[in-house]
Amino acid sequence: MRKLRNLICFLSVCLFIVPVALAQSKPYVNPVFNPSEMSTISGKKVTFSEQDGLAGEVELGFAFHVPDAWKDMVEKLEYYFDESAVTFFYLPEQFQADYDKLPDMEKDAATALYEKLTKEMIALLSVVRINPNNPMDQKLQEKYQKEYYKQFDLLAQNGENNYYVAYTPELAQKTLGAEEKEALNAMVRAGVQHLRENLILFPAQDYFDYYGVDEQSVDVVFDQSFAVKDLEGKDFTARNFADYDLTVINIWSTTCGPCVEEMPLLAQLHEQLPKNVNLITICLDAAEETDFAKQVVGHAKAKFQTLIGDDIASTVMKNIEATPTTLFVDAKGQPVGAAVVGAPAGAEEFVSKYLEIIQQRLDGLK
Repeated sequence: MRKLRNLICFLSVCLFIVPVALAQSKPYVNPVFNPSEMSTISGKKVTFSEQDGLAGEVELGFAFHVPDAWKDMVEKLEYYFDESAVTFFYLPEQFQADYDKLPDMEKDAATALYEKLTKEMIALLSVVRINPNNPMDQKLQEKYQKEYYKQFDLLAQNGENNYYVAYTPELAQKTLGAEEKEALNAMVRAGVQHLRENLILFPAQDYFDYYGVDEQSVDVVFDQSFAVKDLEGKDFTARNFADYDLTVINIWSTTCGPCVEEMPLLAQLHEQLPKNVNLITICLDAAEETDFAKQVVGHAKAKFQTLIGDDIASTVMKNIEATPTTLFVDAKGQPVGAAVVGAPAGAEEFVSKYLEIIQQRLDGLK
């Protein structure tokens, strides 16, 4: 099973949802996430030797064993997850030869081919967590309701969250051979049946609270040609960096739930920065989602500039692998220290932890 944290094509795909099944009213919920033993919503205890035996992550609040019925095909699946869903994709056999070439190709050529192949991938099944009272989840569900799956069954309810399995009962893609199609349809049926009793629930925990702060070296330099507009139509160029000893640059997108959730915290951080430090954000899909980006920033009461990053997503930002990512640059637009991927702490310590990291970067300038 090939596990991906980011899949290029998925966020542009919308899903058609038909709510159907009723879930059990009182599912079993594990008190904590345990990577070696938990119980399913039906109360059955399950054990596993390593976390890779599960689909799902600590920040999702749900997980499940891959069904035994999938064992002959599981290595051919792409496994994608974000903050709300787990999805299994399958690349039809006719494209496998091209996929096998990827490890031996140059980076740019491999990226181009992979983008092409993702458009041929077929989503077999998704498990989705939806809070119907959350505006971000409502927007997510609207996207899921367009064109991808034909079935959206409720598996369980826990607190404010509903957990669904999304699937298409009979796959009919022309890129699938007859035997291939039959095998995949059987997999989907087995997967849905498996999830009705074997979904595992637990309190969601912030990824970086659980695993620690993730700092990575990111090859991003803002040279003198850098020039973009912000959400209000104002210019921002590399010359703006010269006004401060250090500029904090938070990179986000409107489809990233954690990015949107941390925006009010970034607004608080901005108010407490030293005078020689600035904070800006770059929204990678702001041109396409201008109104929603403005809504997010406005709701946060943020006074920092938010730059429109669509045109630079494949140039300056091409080495950014996840959002949110926060960079630190000096007065010349050169990187200072490692980037922070995700949030460095939970809400209560978010500002203080960032101020600590910022001071470390300032000390590195001396």
